Amino acid sequence: MAHYKDVKIGDEVWIKEPSHIYAKVTGVRQGDAELPLEERRWKIEIRPSTQFLLPGDFELIHPPTDPDAPHKYLSKEWTEELAAFRDSATRYLANNADETAMTRTQESLRKLGFIKPK
Repeated sequence: MAHYKDVKIGDEVWIKEPSHIYAKVTGVRQGDAELPLEERRWKIEIRPSTQFLLPGDFELIHPPTDPDAPHKYLSKEWTEELAAFRDSATRYLANNADETAMTRTQESLRKLGFIKPK
């Protein structure tokens, strides 16, 4: 669960109380801006209505990530995949009949961002 200090206007949230629904943070209630963060009520847009909730009544959600998205360039995952690519490409170049090495090489190239998934 994200901390209330992480809440920003435009964030999507999952409301825990009074019921489990999704909404969007659109601002801070007028007059609450000078209160300590934990006492501010946030303006939450729930179509077609708007409610004012304490940060303990909702939590931040993050959009799902694309499982086919390539690793971030030069990240730990990217450099590990580069090593896997070198290994599988070397195996494939040594034996062009090695379909496992060919498949693994193509998968590495996709994860590295050099080819797009089908």
